[in-house]
Amino acid sequence: MNRKLLLLSIVPIIISVLAAGGCGRKTDAVATAPEIPVKVTTVQKGSLGEVFVATGALEANQEVTITPKVSGRIAKVHVKMGDYVTANQILVELEPDDYAIGLARAEASYKLSKENYERSQKLFAEKIISPQEFERTQTELQINEAAYKQAKNQLDDTKIRAPFSGQIGFSDATPGKLVGQGAPLLSVVDLSTVFVTVNLSDSYISQAKIGQTATISLSSFPGETFTGKIVQIAPAADKVSKTFPVKIALDNSSRRFKAGMLAEAKLIFNEKNDILKIPAEAIIDEIGTKAVYVVEKDAAHRRIVTPGVTDGRMVEIVSGLAEEEFVVILGQNNLEDGSKVVVK
Repeated sequence: MNRKLLLLSIVPIIISVLAAGGCGRKTDAVATAPEIPVKVTTVQKGSLGEVFVATGALEANQEVTITPKVSGRIAKVHVKMGDYVTANQILVELEPDDYAIGLARAEASYKLSKENYERSQKLFAEKIISPQEFERTQTELQINEAAYKQAKNQLDDTKIRAPFSGQIGFSDATPGKLVGQGAPLLSVVDLSTVFVTVNLSDSYISQAKIGQTATISLSSFPGETFTGKIVQIAPAADKVSKTFPVKIALDNSSRRFKAGMLAEAKLIFNEKNDILKIPAEAIIDEIGTKAVYVVEKDAAHRRIVTPGVTDGRMVEIVSGLAEEEFVVILGQNNLEDGSKVVVK
């Protein structure tokens, strides 16, 4: 019985000692909590605007498919695909013999009818022939003159010329081939300037201006950017998409760009100056709020902020921060308000 009483008196003492020891270790753990490594940047003052991004294919300045105005057999081909040509340069020649004969006949008929008309003028003035006879010679002259001009044009049309300076696109012309009037024969493409068309919504179209610059990226030239300018703005929205087509021009005097290349165009809207901005990765999305961690001395403090415009990389801060404050941009997910930090 005495042994039981002894055990009952010792157990509470042991429990008290263990509890005191556990509390001591917890206090020590809090006191020695490690500093959390973070990366910071300063709140900057500057300019910022929203970036509108759209993709499209490059279009040529001019492109035309050339078709013969007359039918015939190809006698000579002076160009091939990819060749550069100048306006009015002869590209293809058809055999001219039949058209030359036709022109000679038409010319002879025209000259004869002209002589008859001049003779009838004198006879009519002397009242030797009737008005009807005079009118008949006049009509014959007009018909034969038109036929002569047509025959002359047809002979000239056997020489197929470039309508403007550019580059040969496709060519289906080979010597000896019989081609019909209106059949696609080759194409000429003017790539001195290329264009990409983007579609702007109501919220941006009022800010778009002729001459406004755009940054162009091409999948064919990774890592490079080029500067384009708005040259055309549609006066009305597309009836289907309800957006406004805007054409951006890109100088191609270097001849690097080809029609059909995939392009990405970036335009800046709602641009603001003299505003505070921070990197987008600094902002923590919370339910109903946006927050950042500001480092003061060796501690991070949670700060609710109001963001404004963004270009996808930087974000305007309307309220909640001051210029030159340090905000955490890496490691903030491991922080709580008041966490000890070390800046790396």
